[in-house]
Amino acid sequence: MTDQTEEKRREVRHAVKSAIEARDLHTGECLGLLANVSGHGLMLRAEREVPSNRVFQIVLELPEPLEGRERLEIGVESLWCHAGEGRFWAGFQIIDIAPEDRSLLASL
Repeated sequence: MTDQTEEKRREVRHAVKSAIEARDLHTGECLGLLANVSGHGLMLRAEREVPSNRVFQIVLELPEPLEGRERLEIGVESLWCHAGEGRFWAGFQIIDIAPEDRSLLASL
């Protein structure tokens, strides 16, 4: 990732500490594993290409309950997807998240 890309982001993204699956709420399909997260976006490592410019309602299945929650539901828009290192990397903008879930997401 270049310095130019980093400068375009609103916030620094932080690596996720454990494997967290992101599933499409409507189809149940695994879109990928959460790679990093910020207050406004996230990146997934995926086994197949994720279509860009598409809105998803995703479910993040937490490996351990966090503040009594086992999962988070978030509305996201896919912004880009690139092949690399034998998998795909996909970037998303968060477009809908409950205020209480934003703090939980930050603690991942």
